[in-house]
Amino acid sequence: MGKNEELIGSLLKDPAFRSKDFICTKFGAYFSDKGGLGCNGTPEYVRKCCEESLQRLQVDHIDLYCGSDYNHRGNLEGVEKLKEEGKVRYLGISEATVDEIRRAHAVTPTSAAQIEFSPFTPDISENGMLDVCRELGIAIVAYSPLGRGKQMCH
Repeated sequence: MGKNEELIGSLLKDPAFRSKDFICTKFGAYFSDKGGLGCNGTPEYVRKCCEESLQRLQVDHIDLYCGSDYNHRGNLEGVEKLKEEGKVRYLGISEATVDEIRRAHAVTPTSAAQIEFSPFTPDISENGMLDVCRELGIAIVAYSPLGRGKQMCH
């Protein structure tokens, strides 16, 4: 993990470019010894991920820092500490339920929710996701907007 951050980091060496960009990256995921994907939301791991991302991106702060493991209250508190230190500007969440969004926002202001939204998954208005984001002032960031490569017609 992190190769894309290294590639983007090489572009961000130009201060003129950095002044115009908005960097969003994610934290918490790791590959297990067995090759599976896992999430770690402890404050220590959140900090480790942030420090490694800052180094790979060659920047002093991340604009939007998104996590996907909200079973741990600690990761929100960990991000809040990083915000206080100026290493992270905004917290985002990814693949969270309506209840997880509410819980996260109650701990620390949540600025964005990364939600799967495409012609194949248009249900954000039916499952309460759109309503909770509007209510709390949370921006929606679509992931897989092209439906993970599915074809709409043959």
